[in-house]
Amino acid sequence: MELKDSFLPKVFFKFKQQVLHFLAIPVFLFLFLTLYKPFGLDVLLDFRNGSFAFNCSIIMSIEAVVLMISRLLLWGLRNSTDFKRRTYLIWCLGEVVVASLFISLYVTLISGRQYIYIDVLPVVLAELAAVLAFPYVILTMLLESDIVARYNMDTDEEMTRMRFYDEKHNLKFVADSKSVLYVESHENYCGIYYVEGGKVKNFLLRGTMKSMEENCAKHGIKRCHRSYFINVARIKILRKDRDGFNVAELDVDGLDSIPITPRYYPDIAGSL
Repeated sequence: MELKDSFLPKVFFKFKQQVLHFLAIPVFLFLFLTLYKPFGLDVLLDFRNGSFAFNCSIIMSIEAVVLMISRLLLWGLRNSTDFKRRTYLIWCLGEVVVASLFISLYVTLISGRQYIYIDVLPVVLAELAAVLAFPYVILTMLLESDIVARYNMDTDEEMTRMRFYDEKHNLKFVADSKSVLYVESHENYCGIYYVEGGKVKNFLLRGTMKSMEENCAKHGIKRCHRSYFINVARIKILRKDRDGFNVAELDVDGLDSIPITPRYYPDIAGSL
């Protein structure tokens, strides 16, 4: 699956993803700052004894408000704008920059003008980007892994689906290959017998057995007779009938036995 600079999957725009971002990232920021006091921030933020935790909570609130506005805007653009991953990266960096602008203003104000805004901004921007890189990367990886899992699930499901075309190559019928029992020739038509809702059903398709052979073989449905293809995975037992001919019993009750000619018997038996 291509995950480079393709368009951003719709899962990134879901409302619950936006809520997750503007709740998880500020909380992570608060916990990281109060537990580890990185980059000497305790000196920068603790102007009065015991004010460090309070100032960290204000910074967390600023980050939460910026993210809430940004993520709601992103969610609002879900149907009108196609984002590429590069654009999303720029959007995330923009969130960090905007939050840094307001946090730097707050730090400047609480310092009693001890610090100059233009000096505080690059420091806050660098430190905020370093701290928030972790939650941004983790959240993005979780979304990407979910996309890959869904993609693989969809691909596996797609691989099991059989498409049946008529003699003019028009798509007429689609079925899960596991549900197909056998295909039987009816003069200019082929009957596709399959299970749906616990019942055996039949779809009649105009076409020849020869035209269907390659498609059936790809899904383990092999020719066993000039008039039959059989799903090897649905065979319960091979036996001889009262006349000594080879037949297959399928794993669905009430079905007639499917004849297997000597020409195809070794291939069918060897596939079980």
